[in-house]
Amino acid sequence: MLENATDRTGVPFPRGAAARSVAVAFGVCGAVSVTAQFSLARITLATLSGNEFGAGLFLGFWLLFGGAGCVLLPAIVRAPRRPAAAFPLLLLLLGVLLPASCYGIVLARRLLFGLSLSLSLASTLGLAALAALPVSLAVGALFSAAVRAAPGALPVAPVLYFADAIGSFAGGLCASYILAPLLPTIAIALLAAAVVLLTGAVVALRLRAGVILAGACAAAGIAAIAIVAVPASRNTAVDALARARFPAGEIVASVDSRYQSFTALRQRESLSFYQDGVLTFFSQAGEREEEMAHLALLSLPMPSSVLVVGNGWPFLTREILKHPVASLEVIVEDEVVHRSGMGILPAELASFQADPRLRIRYGDPRQILRDDTRKYRAVFLDGGAPETLLSVRPYTREFLRWLGSRLDEDGIVVLAAPSVESRLSPALLSLNASFVATLRAVFPAVVVIPGEYAGNVIIAGPGIGPSEFEPKRLADVLESRGIAARWINRHSLATILDPGRVKALEGQLGRTAGALNTLENPALLLFSLEYREELSGGRLALAFLRGFRLWQTIAALPALALALLIAGRLLRRDTVMPGCAAAAGFSGMVTELSLLGVFQLVSGSLYAGMAGLVGLFMAGMAGGSATAPALARRAGRMNPDRMLAAGLVFGLVSAGAIAAGSPLLAGFPRGIFLPFLSTSMALSGFSSGACITLLLGQRQAPCSASVSVYAADLLGGAVGGACASVLLLPVVGSSRSLWFAALGYGFALLLLTGKGLIRSTRAGSLTEVRRT
Repeated sequence: MLENATDRTGVPFPRGAAARSVAVAFGVCGAVSVTAQFSLARITLATLSGNEFGAGLFLGFWLLFGGAGCVLLPAIVRAPRRPAAAFPLLLLLLGVLLPASCYGIVLARRLLFGLSLSLSLASTLGLAALAALPVSLAVGALFSAAVRAAPGALPVAPVLYFADAIGSFAGGLCASYILAPLLPTIAIALLAAAVVLLTGAVVALRLRAGVILAGACAAAGIAAIAIVAVPASRNTAVDALARARFPAGEIVASVDSRYQSFTALRQRESLSFYQDGVLTFFSQAGEREEEMAHLALLSLPMPSSVLVVGNGWPFLTREILKHPVASLEVIVEDEVVHRSGMGILPAELASFQADPRLRIRYGDPRQILRDDTRKYRAVFLDGGAPETLLSVRPYTREFLRWLGSRLDEDGIVVLAAPSVESRLSPALLSLNASFVATLRAVFPAVVVIPGEYAGNVIIAGPGIGPSEFEPKRLADVLESRGIAARWINRHSLATILDPGRVKALEGQLGRTAGALNTLENPALLLFSLEYREELSGGRLALAFLRGFRLWQTIAALPALALALLIAGRLLRRDTVMPGCAAAAGFSGMVTELSLLGVFQLVSGSLYAGMAGLVGLFMAGMAGGSATAPALARRAGRMNPDRMLAAGLVFGLVSAGAIAAGSPLLAGFPRGIFLPFLSTSMALSGFSSGACITLLLGQRQAPCSASVSVYAADLLGGAVGGACASVLLLPVVGSSRSLWFAALGYGFALLLLTGKGLIRSTRAGSLTEVRRT
């Protein structure tokens, strides 16, 4: 048995079996950490209207506050009589904070902004920070507490880092593929809290931190398990979370699918459907759907076969079935949400489901269209406003090309673009121009109609033209078909299709350059974000977004490379290690979020698959953490700093290879896309894990030195998360953002070479350079 060791404060700490218990417990914390990220990120997505910016910012703040907790804890817990008790005490705190934070973010949104659907970027930043703050502080502080509870920075810190990566990998896979299909989000958070609380009880006993502390952890853990295990208690927890989000009205249904959250709310005589907090159906509305359906189908002599891609809610399909269509197919990607919603519809809206012409198909629309050779006369895109990566997918050039191959010779594609005719702001013009430009990249003719309720109705096709939309002609067809509509009639058609209005809109759009909306660069996402800033009055954020867009189109990468070069020359030698760790953390986080964005655009199921992908990233980190020390020992004459340089070069090359291959993902079949994405995630994690482990292994210093490297890694990841969420993904695009990750590894390499460390040939050169 190893004897007790003493740190610089003279306080004895247990080693041997107790230290191994700390390492195992820290691995469990890694699993809980990813599960906590998964739960809180899902709730943040649902609370912030399904926008991936909120989830990315949440992950960035998670690392930022984790780094802060890692640095601040030693100063806070240096005084207590039993410093070893800090680790199990933090486990108890983490177990309590995790489920509390799930409710806290929802209540904060409701108290500050109500049910407002237009949150500014500043509001999103604040809410994401509030969601991440409590739990991430505790998670970050756990590393400092674990190092102090198991002393010896050189051997212990890399072991803890490896245990964290292994646990994170296991937790990610378990959360995505086992827990998510079986339990609601709040139940997953409670189960994760139970695991960390029971672990705290065991560690408190092994570290002799006190029976009372161990009993408190055990009691809280058993209580959390009881809530999850008892159906009535679990349903109460789920209902309480839904009630916090929607305080007014009766909650009829609340479910989580692999794509999003869904809540059905009954208020008096009306029924409302919310998907990720966004209102997508209101049982007393239907104006928008009437305009889309009738303006398009009245222009066709015989709309024989019609396809709808989108939510599949009843208004649009009801209006389409009023026309003499032979068949109507509706492709719905989210089967769970659609069946939940259709099962509670009022009888007058659900009755048309029995129409023999209607067929509902569930699955990925691209896969269905690829396997089915059927042709359609009209295709309606009803995916909602393009404010998220999930909703922007049907409007990309790649998807429109699939639709074009399924149209008849005189078929049409119909969609509605957000618009306010009385105030066509720059963001709205850019948004509509991007819709038009993307459609014109696929179809030879595009007509834009300034609707009254649907925004701008945009119709594209091989042979469509303005002559098909003469108001008298459409009114005659409407009456000859005997269609009864509430808002569309001869008078409204004359108002909507007034030549002056149509010509004025065409002139405004003609003077605005439209950006193509593609899977590689979803331009509609940026314009939707700018429009939201206009509505919420976020002038500073709006100016910043537009300024960055202008700047990045001129020289994004060269300008940033020059700034990093200057920063690298200004840094002192004693900041090289934290600087390298921060650059590696930045690159890892940018790569992770960029690949998550690619996965969301291509597959659409980030809501459920996020933890699994993060788990693959952490699996790569575990591999890098385990492999790097062995490679360093076998390197022979290659000293540690050169080994680190080789790791950075590997990260640079791998990030560049992923960046070069990711633009091809849109055309990959599923059998190639998923292996490539999984390998990319693991490879990126391997690079980050190897670099950080080599940095931790070279710091021949007390635990504070290892903490500084670990904290720098977290802080660099926080910067990467913020940059990727707010700037890179919406402005540069998911694929091209990966080049910034390669630049981060290049910056870390610059720090080593720029300070003359690579040229040193002394044994243990990095440590000796610091001493000199």
